[in-house]
Amino acid sequence: MVSLPTLNTIVLETLDLYISKEVNTSLDLTQFKTPLVVGSGNGYYTGRILFRNLGAFFATESEIEEKLQRIPSITDVVVVSASGEKHAPIILTIAKEHHKKTFLISSSKESSGRAIADQSIIMPKISEPYTYNTSTYFGYMLAENPHLDLKKLRIFIEENLEQLLTPIDFTKYRSFCIVIPDQFVLIREMFETKFIELFGRKVARDVFSYEQMKHATTVIQDSEELFICFGNKTGAKYGENQINLPIFDETSYAAMMLVGYYTIGKIQEVFPPYFMESIEEYCARAKEQSGFNISSVVKA
Repeated sequence: MVSLPTLNTIVLETLDLYISKEVNTSLDLTQFKTPLVVGSGNGYYTGRILFRNLGAFFATESEIEEKLQRIPSITDVVVVSASGEKHAPIILTIAKEHHKKTFLISSSKESSGRAIADQSIIMPKISEPYTYNTSTYFGYMLAENPHLDLKKLRIFIEENLEQLLTPIDFTKYRSFCIVIPDQFVLIREMFETKFIELFGRKVARDVFSYEQMKHATTVIQDSEELFICFGNKTGAKYGENQINLPIFDETSYAAMMLVGYYTIGKIQEVFPPYFMESIEEYCARAKEQSGFNISSVVKA
């Protein structure tokens, strides 16, 4: 079994990176007229968050060809890819074949995708386990509000949030339901994906906004389920076991991402090391099946 840090540790290291460096995180998304925003996994959801208030279309790597054929108004293709490898160069090449301007948002200074894209922006990153992508996607979201007080956010997570999470025995529960404020609804899939990556199907999870919770999500009750509610202003009680946690900022997706990831990391910390036991075999299997060069740690 490979020895790797848990997600909550990576959250703090991510904050240390951005606190210690003077990073130009400004990203003018309004430069794109009618973009098609493309990404894989949480890269796709990060793109949805970044372009949520703009006139953008969205696609995964499986949809890009059809979208470009059927939507002639698309002017640019924006690819969100931490590595700039794997599907990124394929997507960018297809975009070029359709005579679209291309832009890559990435964290790799040298990549196949960057060599193809017309323009790119490269954000810093730390070395972290494969699939975590915390320092990468956080940097992209931070571009929305580069003036976020990261020192205060670190104190909030390490002291306020930690104090509330430490007494909880997460091992008492076999399933978790995370509830998030409605304004952060687009991050729910990112939290779900993180659970899948870290626990597979060994730990059950759901993530909903408060409005989504109103739609028959609690018909079946379970004494071994824990509801983790962020920013619960309604005072709603969803089950026998519930903890209400604060949020750091009412508008920042970047802050909400780290607060949620830290909480998921605290669950990972006390459960068996499913991810550490499996990631090297997965990387070898994925390399054999796809040809992508994947390792258990992504270097900075």
